[in-house]
Amino acid sequence: MEVYIGGYAQGKLAYVKQVHQGEDLCVVDDCFNLSQEQAGRLVLYGMHRMIRELLELERDPQTFFEEVFDQYPNCIVICDEVGNGVVPVDQKEREYRDKVGEILILAAEKADRVERVICGLGQRIK
Repeated sequence: MEVYIGGYAQGKLAYVKQVHQGEDLCVVDDCFNLSQEQAGRLVLYGMHRMIRELLELERDPQTFFEEVFDQYPNCIVICDEVGNGVVPVDQKEREYRDKVGEILILAAEKADRVERVICGLGQRIK
């Protein structure tokens, strides 16, 4: 597994495509479009949005992504960093940010490679 994090609009997907140039990638930006028949290596693009969607549907995103990571151990995760900046007043927004952080920790523990992408440039963390 690989994890790529960074701020909004920092070129994470373009960077991943550059790093994996020539590799068959299956970019999925909706957690409900996962299937066993995916062609190519699974790229979970925008995991932070998927987590928000699961929370809005009152589904447990932690359990969901634990199952996804077990089912697709070679997947690539792309996620915005949402925990920086001013802490939201709204409790649901704080819980969302916490959940994104918790699931990113889980993904990073399982990952062979973790990179932060800033201005389209990758900085390897693990």
